[in-house]
Amino acid sequence: MIKLSLSKLTNPTWLKEELGQVIILFRKELIVIGLLSLVSNVLMLAPTFYMLQVYDRVMVSQNEVTLITLSAVIVFLFAVMAISEWLRTRILVRVGVRFDDLLNRRVFQATYQERLKASSINALETLTDLNGIRTFMTGNGVIAFFDIPWSPIYIWVCFLLHPVLGWTALIFGIMLLAMTFLSQHFMEDNVEVAMIEKVKEHGIMVAKMKNPELVESMGMIGPLFRQWMKRHSKIVKLSDDSSNISAYLTAVNKFVRQAQGSLVLAIGAWLVATDELRPSAMVASNLLVMRGVGPIDLIVGAWDQWVIAKTSFRRLSTLLSNNPVRVTQDFPLPPVGQMVCENLFAYADAHEGPILKGLNLQLIPGAVTAILGPSGSGKSTLSRCLLGIWPQIEGRVTLDGNDILDYDREKLGPYMGYLPQDIELFAGNVADNIARFGEIDMNAVVEATELVGLHHAILALPFGYDTPISYAKGFLSGGQRQRLGLARAMYKSPRVILLDEPNSNLDHEGEQFLFRAINTLKAKGSTILIVAHTPSVLAVVDYIVGLKDGQIEAYGPKEAVLGWSTPATPAPEVPAITN
Repeated sequence: MIKLSLSKLTNPTWLKEELGQVIILFRKELIVIGLLSLVSNVLMLAPTFYMLQVYDRVMVSQNEVTLITLSAVIVFLFAVMAISEWLRTRILVRVGVRFDDLLNRRVFQATYQERLKASSINALETLTDLNGIRTFMTGNGVIAFFDIPWSPIYIWVCFLLHPVLGWTALIFGIMLLAMTFLSQHFMEDNVEVAMIEKVKEHGIMVAKMKNPELVESMGMIGPLFRQWMKRHSKIVKLSDDSSNISAYLTAVNKFVRQAQGSLVLAIGAWLVATDELRPSAMVASNLLVMRGVGPIDLIVGAWDQWVIAKTSFRRLSTLLSNNPVRVTQDFPLPPVGQMVCENLFAYADAHEGPILKGLNLQLIPGAVTAILGPSGSGKSTLSRCLLGIWPQIEGRVTLDGNDILDYDREKLGPYMGYLPQDIELFAGNVADNIARFGEIDMNAVVEATELVGLHHAILALPFGYDTPISYAKGFLSGGQRQRLGLARAMYKSPRVILLDEPNSNLDHEGEQFLFRAINTLKAKGSTILIVAHTPSVLAVVDYIVGLKDGQIEAYGPKEAVLGWSTPATPAPEVPAITN
């Protein structure tokens, strides 16, 4: 739990973080909100002075002109006060929207960078954090923080009316402040943990619902329910504890507020009865005390939002600091496709020692290279390194002589094709998935599906290429879904294509279409890499890389590495690419 301390207030290191720098961008708006709060709070004193004038002057003189003038002035001041409060609320809403606009893309990208590290963080959690901060920025909690500096002024005015009234207001203010710190002490941990657990619970449920056929057929509902129930029971207990504490504090707060009104009125009446206070001041003092403790009361009511915003701020700050903005360069596109690994090491947090150990490798444009090796040898890791999506590497992977990490991914992406082992099709229609959710070129979409032999199967779907993926999955076999992923990887003939076990779900016909597609793209000059276990794919391979324990055991032309006809020779020299 974060504790408030003087050092944190006098040395706000969070302002140096990326989120803090974004908040600093709104300093002008915050200054304007502060000025509007000044106007609003000064005018809040107007009803008190109006009441004093009506009781002490108008009631005595019975002057109608004075009453009309005072009433006109107070109505005007009320209008100014209402406009001030509306403007500051409006500005806060616009600040919240702009805050979201400035960060949503950055948070989205940082989340994906974090997921590449196999982190447990998920998009739902981070986007919920962003929403929690924005909600707090546009709520009563921020307004209360701008109003609370005026509480001492209202209490001071009470002292001017009579010291007893001032001390009464001060005591009630201290009681409400004490309740604020009690809320922090008793509720903060529960609220934070419950929020985190709810997000995790939602993520787990989404994962468990992905394959209901497997769960139902193998009778796994009971065990999965019990596993979910353990986490859910913890959340229920945390929520119940928070609700009980909140209900207790709410009841105490309600008692204090009701007692405050009656006691202030009673004390005022006693002072009037002893000729120490005018009747008008008795009524006015009640308004002043209510106004003095009002912002404190708002903070108590908005404490949950404050805890959520603080937790969200901390997690987002950690996410952004762990995933800084990548500095990219503009290189000539489209690339030729020459890829080189230079003394490449790859690491993972859960893996002791490097997964890949000093690999040196060339991939040649217009050639097909297969990566062979036993399970755990580093084949899939190498393919991800070549794509530039493995987070922890030493050495370099270059594309046309440039470090692949220096490319702008959105610009490079259309020239890269990737088929992972686990085919993931995203919400949208069939054409959207093939076109990678960019602008759809239907000629290129059809060309890709014809290349993998899927065009007629898609036309047979209820809505053809416009069929939603969630609906199409019920009509497509596992092999057809893999071919759909293959069509996405080959959309618009990328310059570099990496296929991880591309024939794992394919029958003989699908395999023939796969080989035809590979040969077609090879003829167009694409650099093609295949991670394979089955020997059938070797029919279309030119070069073989043999991996074992993260090291290259063999590398060269297919015939040489397999020992078919010629002794092993090194891969041909590749001309240097000039930028």
